[in-house]
Order: sequence, then C-alpha cells, then structure tokens
Amino acid sequence: MRPSTFLKKTGWTRGAFARNKGHVEVSVYSPEAVKFCVLGVLMRCYKGSYYYGDTVSYIRAVDKLQRAVNEGIDMGMHISTWNDLKTTSKAKVISMLKKLGL
Repeated sequence: MRPSTFLKKTGWTRGAFARNKGHVEVSVYSPEAVKFCVLGVLMRCYKGSYYYGDTVSYIRAVDKLQRAVNEGIDMGMHISTWNDLKTTSKAKVISMLKKLGL
C-alpha cells in the first residue's frame, strides 16, 4: 500500500514515529500502532529503517521526501522537524506524499 493511502486510513502524529490508541509511543511495526508521523509511515509501508534494515524503496522514498521538504521550506530542515511543525497537518503530509508518488 502506498504511504499516502496508508496514512489516509490511519491516524497521524507528531513527536513520535508511531502511537497507539492511548497516544503512547510504540514501534511502527507494532500491531497497536494506529497513528504515524511521515517517517513512521514510510518505515511501516516499506519495512525499512536505520534500526530494522534499510530497503531500497525506503531509502528512495526518504530521499524524495527530504528533497521536497528542502525545496519547499528550508534547506537543511529534517523531515521529522517538518512533520512536527505546528503548520504541518495530516492533510499537508498526505498531499506531499501524493505529489511525490508515494
């Protein structure tokens, strides 16, 4: 499933890769995870992260998203910082993912 579609069907969060229904931080791979930040969604959909073994699709998606964030906002801003901004919303994240074909 594409990350944009997955995020549309689940919840979105700031400040953690994933959270459960009680808003407690959990692993993105946990069956209890119901809310995800943009990086958490990429990890979950592409089964990749620095801790669980990178995949080509995950690395490409992160690279695409990082370039888009840098072009649209501020050079050097990390994806997770962009996700956690007060001006970033679930709709904005989904829109960015769709724009990138993710």
